[in-house]
Amino acid sequence: MQKSGFTLLELSIVIVIIGLIVAGISAGQSLVRQANLRTVLTDAEKYKTAYNTFKLQYDAIPGDMANASDYWPGAGNGDGNGDIACTVGVTEENALFFLHLANAGIIDGSYSGDVPSCNTYSTPRPTIGTDLPAAPFNNSAYDVGNTIYNNVAEGKYFYFYRIQFSTPDNSWKGVVTASEAHALDKKSDDGIANEGKTHARADRQQWPDQGNTAVCTSSVYNNGTASDYDLSDTGENCAMSFSLQ
Repeated sequence: MQKSGFTLLELSIVIVIIGLIVAGISAGQSLVRQANLRTVLTDAEKYKTAYNTFKLQYDAIPGDMANASDYWPGAGNGDGNGDIACTVGVTEENALFFLHLANAGIIDGSYSGDVPSCNTYSTPRPTIGTDLPAAPFNNSAYDVGNTIYNNVAEGKYFYFYRIQFSTPDNSWKGVVTASEAHALDKKSDDGIANEGKTHARADRQQWPDQGNTAVCTSSVYNNGTASDYDLSDTGENCAMSFSLQ
């Protein structure tokens, strides 16, 4: 009995169809990623507005508010010193920030007011969506705190990064590429990695105190000089900070 196989034309058609499917999937993934990046910018503006609305309404800083429990029993109080600080076992004002805003009805969601291990994020780590708000990338979250750039205290910032779950500490991780971070910076600020109202934050493992060289940007994080984005770095090595003020 004669066996029939695919003709070259039929094989060519199949290959073209597979190519179109792969191209369609890639294009779809790119569109989703661009939508997620736009969401980050929208959320940064949302939390900036929420921060300033709270200040006007309560004459206090969310998270730092010293008499929050007078308004919302059991809410947890900050120390009222004007900072959004995080000191393990003392006050975790970065987590209280979201709890206070939610209790005031200024943002949606329900938050614990607790980040068990504070900024080091050794175990136990924060639960995304409960301790810190979820950001629109896998294992990514939003956080807040006081920030120093170029060795100058620049105020209060809204952070966007990935929480690393595979090692016991140093869990700040990048979540976007240098080119994506640069685009976010240009859309919201001046496009300079460590100046202005928007900043790049490289993997925590790459900070100077970890003994590593720069990723994401052209120079080591916070080294006192203006820094360009290293557009040749295609890894997801950039986290971001947006000023709340």
